[in-house]
Amino acid sequence: MTKSGIYKIQSQVKPERFYVGSSSNIGRRWSGHINTLKQNRHASRFLQAHANKYGISDLVFSILEECQIRDLITREQYYIDTLNPTINIRRIAESNRGLKASLETLAKLRAAGKGRIQTDECRKKISDANKGKYRNPPMTEDERKKLIGNKHACGTRSEETRKRISIGHKGLKRSLDVVEKIAAKNRGKKMSDDSRKRISAALSGRKLSQDTKEKLRLSHIGIPQSEETRLKRSESIKRHYLNKNVA
Repeated sequence: MTKSGIYKIQSQVKPERFYVGSSSNIGRRWSGHINTLKQNRHASRFLQAHANKYGISDLVFSILEECQIRDLITREQYYIDTLNPTINIRRIAESNRGLKASLETLAKLRAAGKGRIQTDECRKKISDANKGKYRNPPMTEDERKKLIGNKHACGTRSEETRKRISIGHKGLKRSLDVVEKIAAKNRGKKMSDDSRKRISAALSGRKLSQDTKEKLRLSHIGIPQSEETRLKRSESIKRHYLNKNVA
């Protein structure tokens, strides 16, 4: 059962050093502390420095009090004032629930996460932790497949969301391994007429560099083309030269 309440993280070697915090899910919060300490990126530089010097095994986790989520901030402030924890950076208990990070903060978080590769075990843990989290009751397997097959099942993204995603992807380059996986996944799929029109409209008037043309040429080597595709390309090339000559 999920427990909410106030917890303490205390050193065995230096008992006077301890941290007080609150969480709506104490067990998950403790796991979060351990993971960030292992990755050397804990929010508390004092707790991180202590773990680096004495080891994570020196830290003992204990529950000070179980309470309702609505009382977390009040009770955490009580223990901060009463026990005077030496590792807490913030002396005022406050919650980050409902706060939206600024674009600058999001950029810093992305920069910190660049190059970090999640193991299959880590991905599975995240997947298991999120199962049933956003739906009550959880999605059935049939609903999940429908959702995966429909990219727009969750609705249209707002303009603000599109901008955030665009900013987040600027400057990122996919590895050859990722590119090959995407290419393998899409091989054999037929593009709808609507998709073709959108791509054509987006590329209209754009000139491809020689480097881009070479990449496109190499990406199609070894991919068999249907007779229908050959005819379409042939007609497209004929129209191109015909229009060129007319102009």
